[in-house]
Amino acid sequence: MPAPPPAAPVVCIGGIVVDRVVHLDGPPVGGTSNPGSVVTSPGGVARNVAENLARLGHRPALVSVIGDDPAGASLVAHARAAGVDIGGVRTEAGAVTAEYLAILAPDGELVLGVAVMAVLDALTVADVDGAWPPPPQPGAAPALVVLDCNARDTVLAHAVRRAREEAGSVRLVVVAVSAPKVTRLPADLTGIDLLFCTRDEAQAWLAGRSGPSRPAGPDGVPAVEGLADEELAARLRSAGVSAVVLTRGAAGALALDAHGLAEAPGGSVPVVDVTGGGDALVAGTVSAVVAGHPLGVAVRHGVRLAELTIGVQGAVHPDLGEQATPPAPAAPAR
Repeated sequence: MPAPPPAAPVVCIGGIVVDRVVHLDGPPVGGTSNPGSVVTSPGGVARNVAENLARLGHRPALVSVIGDDPAGASLVAHARAAGVDIGGVRTEAGAVTAEYLAILAPDGELVLGVAVMAVLDALTVADVDGAWPPPPQPGAAPALVVLDCNARDTVLAHAVRRAREEAGSVRLVVVAVSAPKVTRLPADLTGIDLLFCTRDEAQAWLAGRSGPSRPAGPDGVPAVEGLADEELAARLRSAGVSAVVLTRGAAGALALDAHGLAEAPGGSVPVVDVTGGGDALVAGTVSAVVAGHPLGVAVRHGVRLAELTIGVQGAVHPDLGEQATPPAPAAPAR
């Protein structure tokens, strides 16, 4: 039996961040000191996705920017040890490495997040082009580029345009990151093969696209707040995205592509730390897509990995490869 073709390469572009997670001992009380504990660990959407993929057996490349400080050096060393190719991580002289502070309630849910991400504005079009994968060899699957919206709008627009112009050679996966950051994406989303976002992030992009002078959506509806998840995903597809995964936290995720709608319900799992759960969902889905599975199957795998991740402290499950076996490669279509 001939050996299976090698897995498509994956390049992750975006945030590499120091996560500081504060766990409150009791319910948060405003205007005063709250007792708690703090844990520091590597984070950042693109970095988290890359480490998850490495722990699932891939060899992802990471493209990002760090400050010339011990925190940045530590992040790079950790990523390298996890199996991530860090050749695309560049040091910006005089800058401070990005940091994310999360304050969690005793039940593990997020109370407040603070992002100090100015260094990521130094990520350039040249950084993206330098890591952009070449066209695949005949018979090989196209590479995947996973891009998070920590990059500036000009960088995001360039990546989307390049993916559109090179359709079939590269598959572009975009992760919204947050409601404010997803609005950095251009009005024409053609070129994005797969977009991961929450309901709030979908609403933010659609509302920004309408603008005050064009308040109605494509069907004349004057607002997006009351739309069902399926309609939000459909509107994103009408803007050019090939497939959308709308993440729903504990409720799982919804996926919509040309083959229709698929839902991946969440289970009832104990929550230790929600940090990184969404990134694990992205990595699990991408891993299964690379293996040739349809989106509905892939997203169910992603939800499972997210549930494993929120059950441990930190943004990445340390034993992910042992705890969650990716689906076997899909059989070729007959």
